[in-house]
Amino acid sequence: MASTSATPVIPSDASASSWCAAIPRRENAAFERVRVPGDWHTAYRVEPGVIAIVEAKQFQEAISYLVIGTERALLFDSGIGLVPLKPVIDALITLPVMVLNSHTHFDHVGGNNEFRDVVGTDTPFSRVNERGRPHAASAVAR
Repeated sequence: MASTSATPVIPSDASASSWCAAIPRRENAAFERVRVPGDWHTAYRVEPGVIAIVEAKQFQEAISYLVIGTERALLFDSGIGLVPLKPVIDALITLPVMVLNSHTHFDHVGGNNEFRDVVGTDTPFSRVNERGRPHAASAVAR
């Protein structure tokens, strides 16, 4: 996997207890909150027919975007995959869903294995990573 020069900001022990207390983040507070099942994902209506699904309790705060059409929907990225995303999508819509990955870093493809229709750039790297992998397999790979 390609590395980036950006260093993730991980809260220290002193601020970890307040990390989740700051949800919704200031940047998201202006958007209408959409109720979804569970307490891992938060969802916001950013435009009519576009819902941002945020994994705010994870330090990378992965965001997936659900673009809802009249006959089907597009899920742009499937998040980290630590907590199932499909039940959230199923609670929001009944349309068929296609997943489009912006790229194949783990925090963008982690939930791919929950969906049947996944598309992305066809490269050897993306083909290996296109299905994501169960969280347990990620822990073993470390």
